Amino acid sequence: MKKHVLPAALAVVAIVGLMAAFTAFDLPLATALQGRARGFARLFEIIGQIPFALILFAAPMILLFTSRARNAVARIMLGAVWAALSGLGAFFAVMQTVFNISGEDLASVARYLPLEIALTVLMMAGLALILRRAGRERLEGARRFAVVGLLLIILDMVTVEVLKNVFGRTRPRELAEAGNSFGRWFEIHGKTGRKSFPSGHSAYSFAAIAWSLLWKAKSVGRRNALAAGLLFGALTALSRVLIGAHFPTDVTMGGVITVSYALILSALFRDTRLQE
Repeated sequence: MKKHVLPAALAVVAIVGLMAAFTAFDLPLATALQGRARGFARLFEIIGQIPFALILFAAPMILLFTSRARNAVARIMLGAVWAALSGLGAFFAVMQTVFNISGEDLASVARYLPLEIALTVLMMAGLALILRRAGRERLEGARRFAVVGLLLIILDMVTVEVLKNVFGRTRPRELAEAGNSFGRWFEIHGKTGRKSFPSGHSAYSFAAIAWSLLWKAKSVGRRNALAAGLLFGALTALSRVLIGAHFPTDVTMGGVITVSYALILSALFRDTRLQE
């Protein structure tokens, strides 16, 4: 337990330092960065939530294939729930990608609905085939990822939405509109329809770190997957500032929320890992 105290303390100091620095320079940084590297920002607007959606797709399917329910009725009911959630995750991943590529055009989402449904079915069938061939032992190891990933998504979504409605912060790109003004992240405005703090995209992108649980603890694969997840989250967070959707404090807090939940959940569910 003691070996984790120093890293945890350093992480807290780093977070406090970042929030303090960004609080002091939130508006100047957002103003200076907004509109830069449009291609980069656009790319991560499209792909930023894909790892999050894929967790919602894969985790229920894993739980379906590793169900421990002994009662036949319970197995059928749980199976239906997990299959529905998996389908929802697959469809969300496809639909969100089309939505973002089309420039948030709902008409395009409707136009490509048959293709989106076909891709959803293919994704579910493909994953089911992979899991069926994986073997029970390896699937049991993947349960940890599935449980942690699913709970992480639920906690992320609830926390982010509640905080957005509590703080009601105006986004950088909304400041030019009449009647809007800059507010600090800690100022509570209530349910104003403004939802800058915290950044949902940033929080959801950092959920990519959950995929590292599919590798054995202390392995090179686990470290590489964790580093890739953190990098992906950081790049997505930067893109949100560049696109004018958030201030630096917004994206920092989004990352803090997800990483904190991931650490807590992974500590609570230590019993199973995927063997390499």
